[in-house]
Amino acid sequence: MAYITRTSADHFAASLRGSVFFVDFEGVRDPAVSNELAQALRRDGGASVRCLRCDIHMRDESCWLHGQGWCFSRFDPVADSSV
Repeated sequence: MAYITRTSADHFAASLRGSVFFVDFEGVRDPAVSNELAQALRRDGGASVRCLRCDIHMRDESCWLHGQGWCFSRFDPVADSSV
């Protein structure tokens, strides 16, 4: 489960706070993204996530899980006042 607080138009402070399981409608979940998320959670359980980014950007070292049009990131928008 993600706890998310808007910090700007394209950035949200975020922390992952435990696991949940959702039963989706058939065909809704993207299996590739689900697999990437499972792998990312095995790395550190989401402890390093600081931000949900909704801006268009290239994948970089701050990306914890980079998707199309979104990214859970290690970037801290609260610490960076330019965001």
